[in-house]
Amino acid sequence: MPQYKNNPTKSNIERASVPGSRASITIEASLVIPIFLFAILCLIYTMEIQALQIQIRFAVENAAKEEAAQMGVVPVVNAVRLKHNIVNQIGKERLDHSIIINGAEGIRCNQSYLSVFHDEIHVKAQYKIRLPFPKFTKMELPLHQELIVKAWTGKKNKTQEEGADAIVYLTKYGRVYHEDSACTYLAPSINYVSYNKIGKLRNRYGEKYKRCAKCSYGKPISGVYISEQGNKYHHSLNCSGLKRSIYAVKRSEVGGRKGCSKCAH
Repeated sequence: MPQYKNNPTKSNIERASVPGSRASITIEASLVIPIFLFAILCLIYTMEIQALQIQIRFAVENAAKEEAAQMGVVPVVNAVRLKHNIVNQIGKERLDHSIIINGAEGIRCNQSYLSVFHDEIHVKAQYKIRLPFPKFTKMELPLHQELIVKAWTGKKNKTQEEGADAIVYLTKYGRVYHEDSACTYLAPSINYVSYNKIGKLRNRYGEKYKRCAKCSYGKPISGVYISEQGNKYHHSLNCSGLKRSIYAVKRSEVGGRKGCSKCAH
């Protein structure tokens, strides 16, 4: 029988190799895409964790000042009130929709206490972060924020000046002066709110919130930051527009400002 040798041409080789190449590309894509998506998810989680830490830190500072003001009445740290003030500062809705396990209920302040020897309040807010892994792995990230503040005991410094030469505190656009530099009204109360609700909200003076020219560009992904005293909304919690400069002046230099209803007597 005659024998024939099959000598494949170049075009036949190319045609034969095409399906294998496509299969190789498909396999590589199936491996790379999930890794890429997981990397994006980890980046989003990292940004959210940082944002939560900043918000909780600021809320703990304000709640600690509120608690310090209560020490002159009852010298005991109320963990329930402390937690309530922290949640109010951040917003229960914001916490319940965050990656904190159990949302607002997941924040615990039961390890906070008053040091009677140094008149200091030790505040500790604990919470756990839900990591982007299946629930059966039970992988969590425990975090906490700690702060020490001086308790307000009502004792007056004998060297404090009185009358027109007494030192008081005010802000650049504030309408009142403060006798206590630690007055909670001197610290801006910052809240995280939904951007869709910003048009309906008003500040303490009944003014609408406008876009901050320093940090607000385009439409935010979810929410914005506002303060009760300001009239701007901010995309970044670190914006300088959310920070307040406090000035120490003599009482005779406050002009037509009235005394703070909370700390001026």
